[in-house]
Amino acid sequence: MTDISDEKQYERLSEDWRQIHNVIWQIPSVALSIITGVVFVAYNLDGWIRVLALGLGSIFLFSMTVEIVKKRLTMDAVASRMQRIELKHISDMMVEPFPTRTTELLKEYYKLNNQLKVTRQKLIGEKKDVSWLKIYEEPEAHSDPPFILFKLSNARACLTCVLFTAAILVSIATYVEFINYVESTKYKDLVLWFYWVGLIPVVIFSILFALVWIKNNNRFKEEIKLVENKV
Repeated sequence: MTDISDEKQYERLSEDWRQIHNVIWQIPSVALSIITGVVFVAYNLDGWIRVLALGLGSIFLFSMTVEIVKKRLTMDAVASRMQRIELKHISDMMVEPFPTRTTELLKEYYKLNNQLKVTRQKLIGEKKDVSWLKIYEEPEAHSDPPFILFKLSNARACLTCVLFTAAILVSIATYVEFINYVESTKYKDLVLWFYWVGLIPVVIFSILFALVWIKNNNRFKEEIKLVENKV
């Protein structure tokens, strides 16, 4: 594997990035289709079956949220590796590497306009024809409210938040249906106790999640220090 050139690896990484990007934007449609079916079926059922169906739906949405996060992490890692290759060969490039961050994309968007102005002034100073510059389109000045509102937003981050919010809403619906089911049974006098039955697992899961996150975060910081020391 040591004979793989930077160019070949760059091409493979580019293809991987595109494939992961396509998968990320296919996940919402799949999740929406499945959760719509789950909710439709659940509310045509009664009792524990409805609670179970909604519960499985919320677990599915949470798993899809984790999947999108992992896919985003992989995309960022691939982009970083590509930029490392670009940095290695920066002296051979005619222009600087193409940006990936949102703010840098906006800067790239307006660079043509600035370059056209410089080129036009240079040609005028040299008394040369500048009419051919019209073949280049200057960046379109977007002034519509949606563009202004969302231009600095990260689409994949918004997608993750939307899916995570949907998972929380379905979880709340599961809990509400669980309480409604209890109230319709002979155990309705114990409904306050069942409130705790529903909340305690959430509290326990949240604590475990926080502990795992702290542990992984500390381990990650230690690994980053090792990487920085090697650079």
